Amino acid sequence: MSKYNLDHFVDTKNEPVFVVTMLLFFAAICYAVFSFIIIYKARRYMLQQKSVPKSFGNILNESGAAMP
Repeated sequence: MSKYNLDHFVDTKNEPVFVVTMLLFFAAICYAVFSFIIIYKARRYMLQQKSVPKSFGNILNESGAAMP
């Protein structure tokens, strides 16, 4: 018997595979959120720098998105 009541949709022989799949899925979500936060903070930090050369004013608009 499994510890959790998952027998109605998980075969008890495949329970380790199910647990590993859930852990990998959880790790992928955590990695995506963590990398998004890092990129967002780095982008805000770069936009707050006032010592940017004037030529970058043509490349970046006020929101930080690249101009076409």
